[in-house]
Amino acid sequence: PTLLRTGALALALLAAFPLGVAAQEGNSGQDAGAPAGQEPGPPAGQDQTVDASDFYERLPESEALVFSFQNRDIVEFRARVLGRDPAGRAATATRRLNAAIERGGARELTVVPFDVAMLVNIDGETVLALVPEDLDASDSTSLELEARLVAARLRVAVNEAVELRDPARLLRALIVSAVASIFFFALI
Repeated sequence: PTLLRTGALALALLAAFPLGVAAQEGNSGQDAGAPAGQEPGPPAGQDQTVDASDFYERLPESEALVFSFQNRDIVEFRARVLGRDPAGRAATATRRLNAAIERGGARELTVVPFDVAMLVNIDGETVLALVPEDLDASDSTSLELEARLVAARLRVAVNEAVELRDPARLLRALIVSAVASIFFFALI
């Protein structure tokens, strides 16, 4: 069961970050020592137990990155997840958020627990994943609470992005400000 849950975690994180270790390192996925057409694997007799923490690792503070969207700080990525460094994770999250905004829809942000990770989704699609190593070691905030805070900050940023991309809304705001200015100057 642990191997199955860990495999499911890997699949979910791969869905959140489609370019994994092989794509980043230029590995074709074929083990150099394995014959053509044969799947690479651990040597016979070697333990095949996989732990969820095998898919992520905490990085030194110098490699941490604050992910921002619409000029709002959302979360600090402190871990490499499935071979993606914080910059790669932030770029993927930005791409996914922009795509969700362009698609339209309800833009409902939800937090979904998945094994040891928390997935932040917009309209059911994962935009970013948080792992325990992303948390500030000096803070006692739980991963679930941090993910909910991230979702709240994202909600504000996404709403602002929608406003900026909606010409009708901008026109209404311009008209309201013009009328308010005229009213203000009429009172003087």
